[in-house]
Amino acid sequence: FCAHQSDVKAIHCSKADPHLFCSGSIDGCCKLWDDRALNNNTPLAISAGSGYSISHIDGDSYNKYIVTTSIGGTIAVWDLRRFSENLPFNVQQKESNQYEEIPRFDTGEEIRWKFFGKPKFHRKGPDIDTFIVVAIADVYMFFDIVSGKSTCSFQKCYIGVHDCSWHPADNEIISVSLRGATARWYYKEKGTSINR
Repeated sequence: FCAHQSDVKAIHCSKADPHLFCSGSIDGCCKLWDDRALNNNTPLAISAGSGYSISHIDGDSYNKYIVTTSIGGTIAVWDLRRFSENLPFNVQQKESNQYEEIPRFDTGEEIRWKFFGKPKFHRKGPDIDTFIVVAIADVYMFFDIVSGKSTCSFQKCYIGVHDCSWHPADNEIISVSLRGATARWYYKEKGTSINR
């Protein structure tokens, strides 16, 4: 099926419902889909896009939020529970009449930073998700999804962090960067430093 008019650059499968997935395109639009209803080629919801190409999508474990990264250096956190709200739709789409009845999901927080990498959600507790943002310029920044604020950051002298994975149960992060560097980070509970 044709999900977007432009190239699709990102996809995310729901961690809570195997039938739901999101797609992101160079048109700046993120769409929520149900694989049980793909034959009508209509998404469940469409984001009010930023106009920049979406390069990465991740979601929390409860189907409450997704986070998108765009080439324009913007990270947007979308509240999927509020996608019934009708927000302005500013994505340039020729078939806009087709999408008039489709709900748009709302962005709760938009964070601007230069050259963001791939944000990742991490479960902090039964109802709280914290996500990690990996900056290309070797800076790791942590944002609290509830407050929308940066909680801490750390930096080492690696060149260009490309991706990371946060252990599902431990305070441990594995990161990869350009020039073949792989690092393991661990947070000390009693201290405030993160060690390699």
